[in-house]
Formats: sequence, C-alpha cells, structure tokens
Amino acid sequence: MLALLIMHCLKTFVFLLHSVLLLAVLNNVQSTRVSPSHTQHHPIMYKYRRSYSSFDHLQATSDKVERRIDDIEKSTGDSRIYRGLVLKNGFTALLISDPDIEKSAASLSVAV
Repeated sequence: MLALLIMHCLKTFVFLLHSVLLLAVLNNVQSTRVSPSHTQHHPIMYKYRRSYSSFDHLQATSDKVERRIDDIEKSTGDSRIYRGLVLKNGFTALLISDPDIEKSAASLSVAV
C-alpha cells in the first residue's frame, strides 16, 4: 500500500514538474521571440507556442505553496529525494525524485 502511495505521489510530482518546465520553456520562447516576419517556426516549437495560451492562467507554483516539508523519513538505502507540500487550496502533495528511473509518470487521486 505504501508503494502505491509513493508511486502515486511520484507521478503527481512528475506531472507538476513537466508543467513547470514547459512553462519555463514557453516563457523563454516568448521573451526571446523576434518580430514575426523574421521568425522561422520549428514545428515542435510552433506547437508549444500555439498551446501557450492554454497555460496563461497558471501562475508560479511558489505562491500556491503554504508549507514545504523536507524532513521526510525514509530508509537508509533509499536514494530517492522526497519533499512534501501543503498547498493553499488544502491539497497535500508528496514529491519524489528518483535518479535511477528513466521513465516518468503522474497521477491524481480524487476521493469520491
């Protein structure tokens, strides 16, 4: 059961991290853009630039975090990095970074 909870939190962290990284890339693309008449559009960058408007409502995550928890207890052989977040909207998140994993995933658990 603990493994499922940890996996769930890892997936949530990766999804949030991907969103933050995508926003950072998009902000960089927007700030370094030259005039449209002189721009050559790479298909992937154009795709992300077009979808940028769907992320306009997102703000930096730091203003949404009420409390950060870094002293999470783990086993001595565990090389993963854990961080807990209590968000201002009442959600609690467990973020896990595992340097040995090549794949990433995210999930969200909604109690119904």
